[in-house]
Amino acid sequence: MAENKVQSIKEIVAKGAAIPARAVISVAGIVSRIKRITTKLGQPMIFAAIEDLSGTMEILVFSDTLAKNPDVWQENGVLMIKGRISLRDGETKIICGEAVQIA
Repeated sequence: MAENKVQSIKEIVAKGAAIPARAVISVAGIVSRIKRITTKLGQPMIFAAIEDLSGTMEILVFSDTLAKNPDVWQENGVLMIKGRISLRDGETKIICGEAVQIA
């Protein structure tokens, strides 16, 4: 799996546990929801939902990643996100490593 190939949310969810734990995946879509929180350590963090034509997926943005590019995290913004898969709680999510605004 090429790390720069943007995959649909449907593809990522279908592969789920078959995606290697350290693999970097890319997804692009519209940010439909942003929930900003403060962690127990006082750090800012975002739970965002991204949508494409195939579905919706939750994106986890930890403080170190958020600090690199905080202005891209706006509802209705179009982003390309690179990150690692998280299968906790039986739901496929992406832990964001990089986010770039594309529109």
